[in-house]
Amino acid sequence: MAVRAFITGLSGTTLTAAERAFLREREPWGFIIFARNVETPSQLSRLLASVRDAVRRDAPVLVDQEGGRVQRLGPPHWPSYGESAEKVAVLARAVTDGLLAGGVLPVLKHIPGHGRATADSHRALPVVEADQATLRSTDFAAFRPLSDLPLGMTAHVVYTAIDPIAPATTSVTLVRDVIRGWLKFAGVLMSDDISMNALSGSLEERSRAAIAAGCDLVLHCSGELEEMQAVASAAPLLTGEAAKRADAALIRRGHVRKDDLAVLRAEWAALMHADAGAGRRATS
Repeated sequence: MAVRAFITGLSGTTLTAAERAFLREREPWGFIIFARNVETPSQLSRLLASVRDAVRRDAPVLVDQEGGRVQRLGPPHWPSYGESAEKVAVLARAVTDGLLAGGVLPVLKHIPGHGRATADSHRALPVVEADQATLRSTDFAAFRPLSDLPLGMTAHVVYTAIDPIAPATTSVTLVRDVIRGWLKFAGVLMSDDISMNALSGSLEERSRAAIAAGCDLVLHCSGELEEMQAVASAAPLLTGEAAKRADAALIRRGHVRKDDLAVLRAEWAALMHADAGAGRRATS
């Protein structure tokens, strides 16, 4: 069945008649849910069943859980990963292996690095002026050991040393030379939310620019039907190499053997315990 190269949000806790008609006609690759879509586990199950019924397939469902300020599961039970590229990569690997073992596809975000940005990309376009050597040894370095992950999301960030004009989401140079090149990321590449104020132009123009730059999928989150229609009108059918990457990503679910889960949990606990001990020593 042909699907379109975009991911869409939904307006509320139930599917409206207009949304059902939109989904049936436009066939998005997947969906993303936010707090506005969630009341109880049973309600969420009904909502997801209804959207999958509308598109007549077991479509992927995404949820925002980034770490830092943007996470639905927060400290003290779920700490953020750390500040060094090496530590972040090691902890992220443990988490992603566990997610994959449970049938959840992790999304590597925001490629090639958002930590140095000083502006909120929801409101304005962040510009990073670090040189390439610095970026490769810090910001970009945490992503390279995770290049085999099935899904990734771009950053709405300009890196002036590589492309002084376009953010990674719409930069052919960043996608080709850094994300697919130096980082060797081979999975499905989706844009960050295409409606964020970091980007300019109409939603149609932004969507086309992201696809032209090399994104496989366009992400739109607001659940506003008029905006959803605009993005859908600009999203092409998911074909060729992009479709192959999407199919391969879905196959990755559950690739870690159940017997390995105890080992992964032990590694995670040891890493977090060691980090906590280091923090106590540093402040004592």
